[in-house]
Amino acid sequence: MAPLALSSKVEALSLSDARSPPDSAAPSPSLLADSSGLGGFATEKAVKKELATRADADETKPKKLFRCSFPGCGREFQLKGNLKRHANIHCGERKFACKFCGKRFLRKADMEVHYRVHTGEKPYRCKYDHCAKCFARRSDLLSHERTHT
Repeated sequence: MAPLALSSKVEALSLSDARSPPDSAAPSPSLLADSSGLGGFATEKAVKKELATRADADETKPKKLFRCSFPGCGREFQLKGNLKRHANIHCGERKFACKFCGKRFLRKADMEVHYRVHTGEKPYRCKYDHCAKCFARRSDLLSHERTHT
C-alpha cells in the first residue's frame, strides 16, 4: 500500500467520532508525527492496536479481572490466558527437567533460561559503550541499564 494511502487511513483512525465526547481516545499529536504518517509504528494494524490500548486505558471503564480460585491465592489477571498459565503453579505438572541438575519446570522456556546457570551463557549485553556487563536474564539487564540513567 502506498504511504500516502496508508497515511490517509491512519488520519481517519485518529479522527474522533462526532458522537464521542471531546476527551475520547483520539491519539496525541505525537502518535502520527512522522513522515510516514504512522508515528513510528510499522503497520496500520499497530496504530489501530495502540489506539485501542489508549481507549482501554480510560479509567472510567471498569476492567474485567480474572481471579484465581485456588484457596488462599486470589491473584487477579487482566487476561484470561495469564490466569490459565498462573493456575499451573498450583496444580500443573512440572514436566520439563533440567538435563544438568534435574530441577523441574512447568514451562520449557523457564527450563531453557535455567540452563544458563550451568552453561554460564550471558546473551544480554548492556547497551552502554563504557559498560561491558552481560546477563543471563533480560530482566536483570533491564534492571542494570536503569542504573545508567
